[in-house]
Amino acid sequence: MIEELTNKNFRSVIGQPNRSVLVKYYHPKCAACRPAGQAFRDSAQAFSGRRDQLAFCAMDVSANACPAGIYVPGTPYIQLYIRGDTRRRTYLGELDSNEINRFIEAEIGLTTSDSAAANLVANAGVNAVANAAAPST
Repeated sequence: MIEELTNKNFRSVIGQPNRSVLVKYYHPKCAACRPAGQAFRDSAQAFSGRRDQLAFCAMDVSANACPAGIYVPGTPYIQLYIRGDTRRRTYLGELDSNEINRFIEAEIGLTTSDSAAANLVANAGVNAVANAAAPST
């Protein structure tokens, strides 16, 4: 789920101390915003099991003036606000969900639901092999 940001709710949404927020700034007539929007939706879906730790939000810059201190040089533009901190990290990678996911993991150490499940399975396999190889007493 992607929450729409406005001038009225912007500060309260990004200011949450226990949750990071990834914001996509867009313009409805921006041609590059369409594929970026799909990649953003795909990433939001991949992190859907982490909604308590990471929110995905979008802000239409044609309908909302950017809040004071926020500069959007063009659209699409993606920034990560980490757990209520007003300092932000700007995403400069490809408009691809896998790249966005890697950016999130690098910045806040959060993996997708799929990655977390795969890691649990892989670790369970490693532990099972280690336990089988251990000498019995």
